[in-house]
Amino acid sequence: MKFIIPFLICVLSLSCGDAANDDVNELQIIDQPLQGTINGENWSFKSGIATMTKTGEVRIEMVPYDRDQASPCRSNPQASQGAAILMSREPVVASRDMSLAENLTFSFENEDDGIDNHVATTGKWRFDFVDEDTIRGGLVAKTKEHEINGNFELTRCPDPFADF
Repeated sequence: MKFIIPFLICVLSLSCGDAANDDVNELQIIDQPLQGTINGENWSFKSGIATMTKTGEVRIEMVPYDRDQASPCRSNPQASQGAAILMSREPVVASRDMSLAENLTFSFENEDDGIDNHVATTGKWRFDFVDEDTIRGGLVAKTKEHEINGNFELTRCPDPFADF
């Protein structure tokens, strides 16, 4: 009897699995322009930038509108122009599951004219191409209220505060 109970506990724990890991394993990046739903609204990626930081990562901002194509690094859009996706990553070709350390933020206006930030830790991201000017890749991210999936291309920008 003392062998049966530990055996049953082990079998039951393995058969239940981890729901979060099951979600990640089922999520795949679809070959389409980055799109989805943020705060109940349809969202489609139009442009984005990856700004270098002192830590060697790029701070990424993806938005549903076109940035000034003549100087995308100087655009300073207002939050009212739509929800944004924010994340920071090392600018190298890589592919990883999201986690607490490698998450992204859905940022959008709330009903009180404030900004809400919801963190997603379920999903996957990848950078397929990285050079001094461009980062191309894909991502899928999911929370209870938000979900995005697809490919993107970002303009790399220098850190405007690098000399401070």
